[in-house]
Amino acid sequence: SERGAVGRVYEDVKNRILSGEIRLRERLDVDHLARTYRVSGTPVRQALSHLAFERLIVPHPTRGFHVALWSEKGLRDLYDWRGMLACLAAESGERTAPAKGANGSAIYADAVTSLLQCLNTCSNSELARAATNADERLRAARLVEPDLIPECEDEFASLYAAIADGTLAQLRAALRAYHHKRSEQAGEIRARALLRALPEEDE
Repeated sequence: SERGAVGRVYEDVKNRILSGEIRLRERLDVDHLARTYRVSGTPVRQALSHLAFERLIVPHPTRGFHVALWSEKGLRDLYDWRGMLACLAAESGERTAPAKGANGSAIYADAVTSLLQCLNTCSNSELARAATNADERLRAARLVEPDLIPECEDEFASLYAAIADGTLAQLRAALRAYHHKRSEQAGEIRARALLRALPEEDE
């Protein structure tokens, strides 16, 4: 059905964006995607419109859709916004940190997302949705954070400890410090993410 086609295209394109297979600023051609998924252009446009609503891609009046790339200010605001959402979620009073070692084999970006998402267990459903969207929009930035912040693993351990055993005041302070540092380095993070998104020479 067309509804099923919309969902299939939406899920697959979204996963390809989050994995980095479809890169920052890359153009999404409706006709090409329709051929790839063996559907008409209508469900493809609907799927892309949904991704645009989530701000993972941006529409252009004459050139279709492109994967979203934040401005420096936009990335700074997004880090600040994610920190605020995490602090609000922490105020629910109930936290369930992942088991120690659960993320040992996960890449840093996935580990951070998993850790912050555990704060949403008992939080407001609207807040949880906003947090998930912010995490998705930050994924390309988190993938390059270890290149620019050598101590990010230590920061992650401190954040884990604050979530697992810290007081609310300690947790809020840790969340603010963690996100403020990244907000301050938004320009460098953006530049590194954009460099990472450049095609290889043999592509």
